[in-house]
Amino acid sequence: MDFGFLTLPILAFVSLFSFAVISEDTEVIITEFSVPSSIEATGYTSDVVTNRIGGAYQLITHKARTAKSQRPFGQSNQQTFVKSLVKRYNTEELVNAAREDLGMISFTIGGSIIVASDGTWLVRVNVRRPERPTEVRFLSGSPDKPEELFFRVGLEVTEAVDPYVVASYHYQTALDVGSDDFSKTRTAILRAYPRVAQKNHHWLHNLWGLTLLREGRPSESIEEFKKALQIKNDFPLSIHNWGLALIEMEQYEEAIRKFRNVISIDKEGHRTIRALSQWAYAETLLDRTGRSEILFKKALSIDPTDALLHYIWGKAYEYRGQLEAAAEQYRLATLYDPTRTTYSDDLKRVAGYSSETMPTLH
Repeated sequence: MDFGFLTLPILAFVSLFSFAVISEDTEVIITEFSVPSSIEATGYTSDVVTNRIGGAYQLITHKARTAKSQRPFGQSNQQTFVKSLVKRYNTEELVNAAREDLGMISFTIGGSIIVASDGTWLVRVNVRRPERPTEVRFLSGSPDKPEELFFRVGLEVTEAVDPYVVASYHYQTALDVGSDDFSKTRTAILRAYPRVAQKNHHWLHNLWGLTLLREGRPSESIEEFKKALQIKNDFPLSIHNWGLALIEMEQYEEAIRKFRNVISIDKEGHRTIRALSQWAYAETLLDRTGRSEILFKKALSIDPTDALLHYIWGKAYEYRGQLEAAAEQYRLATLYDPTRTTYSDDLKRVAGYSSETMPTLH
């Protein structure tokens, strides 16, 4: 059954009575977590807890910066379960057909909290999928740190829905703070392998390769990118990242061929701007400045607010000794992505700012 333009409004309607996050292929409905009166007395009512967990899930999937986009349809404080709502309005068939129309994998998350004899809060998480047994997970935490506990529950929910996203979240979080410790990323990848269908393991090989590349092991990272491409031979992320590894190995012409390959197969244009930026940087390293500037400007015409484009452009200017121009590109990178400390650190370094003299960006 094809509902066309009605498909998303139907799901949006359901989400008014719960916390719902819709991605390209996944629908997650977080229903009420039951909470005892002793916890409600602290301000953490059932609605608050549900919203905290739903918010954590949404934040984690956003920070993971994966290729999947999200459609968050909001949250409500009304104490109504999605299931009862659907039956009440006789829309169960409509909703199920809408999910089928989008080819979605549907998850319903719920659970409860109890207080143990020692005062510890114990959280039970129920993960339901159609025609599968309910998966139950347990977590515990101190009542003195409830927000930390609810965030961990959000991580647990994310792993149940898509364990790759958790690995990507840990990787991106390490990048944001400029860390070279990817142990959490590797642990999450290893936990993901048995839970992710083998046909999708190219995502995991690609991420493992990126961690190796960040650790200064480009030749080993290429082997992981090759494994990803054995599973999906036109996977643009691994072709692109292979090019990054070749830059680290100073094989610039080979790297350029990889970036041009990405552009040729990137029909929807999601990776073109990044491939153009890295191609331009490789041209800089080959001292072909004119060609480099043409490519950077072409990337800029696609999206002038892409932070990574400006950061790479800044690296190119710094390589040429044009420090004022480099500082301006680092400033724009920091403006468009203030969460990535590498950008602001390089701006401070090149422009001579300290934390106290760093200007307000606008």
